[in-house]
Amino acid sequence: MLSLLFINSFAQKHGDTLAYERLQYVQDLKNAIAGKVWKDFENDRVTQVYFTDSSSYFFNADTGILQKVTQKTSPLKRIDMFKTKRIDENPFHMETAVELTDSTALYFQKPIVMFSDFETARGKVSDLQSLQQWASMVVHELFHGYQLQHIPTLKYSNQVIHLRGSQLQKLFVEQKWFAESIQIENMLLISLLKVKSGKELRKGLKQYISLRDARQKRAESILDDFSINENFYEKIEGSAKYVELALLENYQYFPENKYLLRNDPAYKENAYQNFKLDEEPWQYQTESINYFYSTGYNLIRILDKVKADYQ
Repeated sequence: MLSLLFINSFAQKHGDTLAYERLQYVQDLKNAIAGKVWKDFENDRVTQVYFTDSSSYFFNADTGILQKVTQKTSPLKRIDMFKTKRIDENPFHMETAVELTDSTALYFQKPIVMFSDFETARGKVSDLQSLQQWASMVVHELFHGYQLQHIPTLKYSNQVIHLRGSQLQKLFVEQKWFAESIQIENMLLISLLKVKSGKELRKGLKQYISLRDARQKRAESILDDFSINENFYEKIEGSAKYVELALLENYQYFPENKYLLRNDPAYKENAYQNFKLDEEPWQYQTESINYFYSTGYNLIRILDKVKADYQ
């Protein structure tokens, strides 16, 4: 409790500078991990809004979006960032927003990645221990911003995808047969990641596709167009999780941020230096309702294994 109060006090005292340094740190991480695992993501620029308890900071902001902000925006000296009073009263942000029909919306036809500061997130996300962990969550959302700047993806999500992720989650919770099949399918994918024989891999993938097709066909009787929607969520969330976990795996190879190490108590020295994905299997297993994050992630790892050109 004392640690949290100290961090909150520090953030309030050094607001503008700390906001900029944290945001620049996230951009540096994003570019570094993109260079390793998703090249095109490195050059992406998307409008970002960073929320503190009293202010909103626009970073990499599109000028058209800034013109729609009703609160007065103030450019910060020597910093590519604009500050306003909070643009809403939502208690927590960690999402990417875009709107295709309402032209008055701040994010009309242009995605905005919105996220709360570490201090707010720590009060909402269980087990949030460090700025580095928070940054990996933000990079996940930045990848969604990158995805939704791809016009065909944006149009497809608006015109074809009609189920909410929560509807897939509800099916997972309420239909035992569905959750059991997901578990079997995902464990099969995980086992295939260790297979060395091409023949055994092909046999296992054939079995996986058969199980998946049977489950999706049965789910179609409950939710119309279930398969199309699940496939989309797996692609969108699985790839964002892929980048997020790649960041956690690669923190040990990135130099410490000297400014944050000296000045930001939320930044922890040597965080994730000993991170091993296999020691945190919950990251890619399907015990939680967010199953399509894990199945999508493991499907991408299979694509990597077979050296498919999917990006």
